[in-house]
Amino acid sequence: FAVPQANIVELVSYFGKKEVNTHVEGKMQNPMVRVRGQLLPLIPLGRILVRSGPGRHYERELERVLEKQELNVVVLQADEHRFGLEVEEIIGPSSLVIKPMNPLFSEIAILSGTAVMPDGTVSFLLNVPELYAME
Repeated sequence: FAVPQANIVELVSYFGKKEVNTHVEGKMQNPMVRVRGQLLPLIPLGRILVRSGPGRHYERELERVLEKQELNVVVLQADEHRFGLEVEEIIGPSSLVIKPMNPLFSEIAILSGTAVMPDGTVSFLLNVPELYAME
């Protein structure tokens, strides 16, 4: 997946269980991440992709995050809202060729297009405001 650079505020990685536990808290029925003194909702990309939605178990989700040895967070801005998107890996900024969404996937609101990656593979471009709205 790719994220529009215009929505990215910061890329953050925490290494080691102690550092993850220092920066992650459970508040407001959601895991939260503290970045530069600001507490932000932490949305796991995996949860959105499997659409576990309202029936999810908050305690298990928080435990899962707190057990991590490495936590990669993309701090995103959607309108006036900031939040952290938990991802498996951060590859870094790249110049991408953006293409419109294939009609086959046009019903999926969290996708806004496709991106041709530097190695020639194709990734889906995430719709950041819709990611925040799903939370």
